[in-house]
Amino acid sequence: MYLKPLRFANIVTTHPPLSDTGTLNLDLLEAQARVCTGPNQSRPLGVKDTSPDPRLIYHIVTDSLGLTDAGTEHASRAQIGAFLAAMTLRRTYPPSTCWSESETAAHAEALPLLETADAGIRLLIDPDLSVSFDNPIDGSLAGAIRPILHGQHLSYVQTMDALRAVTSVDGDPALKAGILIGQRMNHEDNEEFRAYLDAVVEPATIGTIDTPSLTTYGEPYNGSTRYFKPTVFVAAVRSSLGRPTLMHGVDSAPPKRGITEAQILEALGARVSLPTTQTAALLSDPDIGFAYAMQREFAPHAYRVLGVREHIKKRPTWAASEKAQQLMRSSGRNDMVIGFFHPGYEDKQLKSMKDRGLDAGCVIKGEEGTSQIGLRSGAPSESHRKTLNFVQGFQGDTTFTHDLDPAEFGFVYDQNPRLDEISAKSFAETGYGALSGTAGHIQDRIILNAGIVDWLLGYEPDPLQSVENARKAVLSGSALDHLNRYIAATRKQT
Repeated sequence: MYLKPLRFANIVTTHPPLSDTGTLNLDLLEAQARVCTGPNQSRPLGVKDTSPDPRLIYHIVTDSLGLTDAGTEHASRAQIGAFLAAMTLRRTYPPSTCWSESETAAHAEALPLLETADAGIRLLIDPDLSVSFDNPIDGSLAGAIRPILHGQHLSYVQTMDALRAVTSVDGDPALKAGILIGQRMNHEDNEEFRAYLDAVVEPATIGTIDTPSLTTYGEPYNGSTRYFKPTVFVAAVRSSLGRPTLMHGVDSAPPKRGITEAQILEALGARVSLPTTQTAALLSDPDIGFAYAMQREFAPHAYRVLGVREHIKKRPTWAASEKAQQLMRSSGRNDMVIGFFHPGYEDKQLKSMKDRGLDAGCVIKGEEGTSQIGLRSGAPSESHRKTLNFVQGFQGDTTFTHDLDPAEFGFVYDQNPRLDEISAKSFAETGYGALSGTAGHIQDRIILNAGIVDWLLGYEPDPLQSVENARKAVLSGSALDHLNRYIAATRKQT
């Protein structure tokens, strides 16, 4: 059955609005990009000519709060909260990332005005201040942000309580943004990471499906902007080999706003917002065997926070933890594959897999932080520097690390090729063409990634045979059949 992909134009995505009516201020956003980060990465304002002027930034803040009228473009309350929280944390940073002289002067000039602002703003600039809130949600947010602004970690329970308030429809966006950016700047520990994971889907609510296995793929929710994303087509290949595969994500996420699996599936003509019962049915059907779960459906409270995430500029802890999300379990074996970029998160993600009792799992430093193995490997990994195609994982009690070289599996490329057009339509059409028999680097990417993952997870002990199995699934048309049946099934309303 051939389903012609829909004509694909620019995707328009909508997210629930913030609790205030503020809009993004680009000058403040640029300042946030420099200061809303950790003690070794922050870049002080006003040091270089190309750096935002901290005096202007504080004028934007006070204008937006209605304390002055300097004629600046107003910023959202969430932006203000993220900026002020970052500035407070940076007071104790090393000299190279602490406040510059210009920042110190600008803050001193604005401080008398900021001290007349509402309780939430005053708390962000002085976490030791005694303030009270009429709204109990704001009270919960305030209780969480005090230790965060002192550079301290919260317990699992404290973080869960804070995130319930963050995902509430009520509450001050400034305090919510302060918590999200503050914990990321403090380099969240394992307990906080686990809370971010469980705040989206609590372990007790995870259901079981009757399948021989289930592999969950965790890819960046903010998509890709440079390289073809083969995950949808890899899932079709694996499902045709009898390995049910679950993907999850959102239609579009900040800050990258790249091409996502949801966009590719929509370009193919599939429906992506499916109830959990239909997702489970698609996975359980051996003639389909893969599915995509939209966060808007399985965790609407977390999806609602995408608006705040847009305004804090930097990725919150969720950007790492949500890739380790387990939405359902198989009655047989359970595995997970996660893409990562920033060193250190691979350990947290692997720990979360083991804590959930998974049978096998791996993290892959793939293209753009995805799990997608590139067609040309980089230099060998060092102790702290992980190169492209670095893999770490486990099968039961056995652990492994690899620097994968595609040439060892029969894929020899002098360069890592890209498509001329980066769009969901292009990815959908070229991926569909590859499963239809069109040879080339797109087909090679799909085969390589499907085959190597099955070997890494222990479905096939010989990597060359595993790659050959994936190749046969593509060339026989079996993978395409599974994809077509998936598309058709998602169009049926339940």
